[in-house]
Amino acid sequence: AIAKGASLQCLNHMIADALEFVPACLEYLDNIHEPTILSFCALPQVMAIATLAKCYDNEDVFSGVVKIRKGFSATILLDFAPTTSPFTEERLRNSYRLWFLNQLEAIRAIALKIRATDKHSSRVIEICEKTRAKLLSN
Repeated sequence: AIAKGASLQCLNHMIADALEFVPACLEYLDNIHEPTILSFCALPQVMAIATLAKCYDNEDVFSGVVKIRKGFSATILLDFAPTTSPFTEERLRNSYRLWFLNQLEAIRAIALKIRATDKHSSRVIEICEKTRAKLLSN
């Protein structure tokens, strides 16, 4: 149980480190104006934040493969497909912002639940709240 707890602490620490880069990622995406390039760049970032949300504080990471579900992935893919109407910079920007907001909120909710047992949860909550505020202010 001690090793399991330490492993989970390490996992949560790595995810907290990864979350530190989300504001820079969003800033980069905000500077892309061509819809096809924006879609190409935003899609893997949305998949990445969804994967971080799925892995955060998840013991299954140590005993098997943890992936976002196919239906969830398909929904993300369809949201960024050039066939989606309208395929505009504004719609794509709103879409990736909404995906990020939802995934950050999922991570924040887990962090709030495990606050007493995870020493990285307060950092994760702070990152999520700062990033959320930034997303909502633009």
